[in-house]
Amino acid sequence: MYSVNHVTKTIRVEDETYEKICRRAGELQMERKRRVPLDEAIRSLLKGAPANNRISDLAGTWHVEDREVKTILTALREGWKQWPSPTSA
Repeated sequence: MYSVNHVTKTIRVEDETYEKICRRAGELQMERKRRVPLDEAIRSLLKGAPANNRISDLAGTWHVEDREVKTILTALREGWKQWPSPTSA
């Protein structure tokens, strides 16, 4: 047999984050028909997040119109003109 030590921690979260955690705890309580501590709600929310976030996970998630691409590329080109060229330094 083993014992589990519960350590109490205090963390600061924005009001919006706290509301989301409480909302998730309420959803879990309805599903499980029992009291659900906030820790369990947080673990439930984290379970949905990828463990190893990579920038490539975002590939294909940004839906952009051709007009927006043109605007972005124009702005980049203008910005690049402001940087000194490595060959001219």
